[in-house]
Amino acid sequence: MDASKLEGDWVHSHEEDGPEGWVFRRADHPLPPSLGRQRLSLKSAGRATSAHPGPDDRSATTDASWSVSPDDVLTVQDASGRKQEFEVIRAEPDRLVLRAR
Repeated sequence: MDASKLEGDWVHSHEEDGPEGWVFRRADHPLPPSLGRQRLSLKSAGRATSAHPGPDDRSATTDASWSVSPDDVLTVQDASGRKQEFEVIRAEPDRLVLRAR
């Protein structure tokens, strides 16, 4: 997989989730109001930020790193060592579909 297809700011569009996986949209994509959207900002050179709902519903953002393997596994690891792995199902210009591993 070409890692540049994954670069950018992505927001979890849980309304579109289905059997295929979790759907993420570009940050400028119009989404209905919702509490607790996960955000991934995948930057060049493996830098990233990850945001998820905190205990009081405010977003908690952490610095992270990311990589994608030859078998299309996206790994995001934050500064505390918390690691998330996703199988990349689709990487379209405006839609990213991931399945948690």
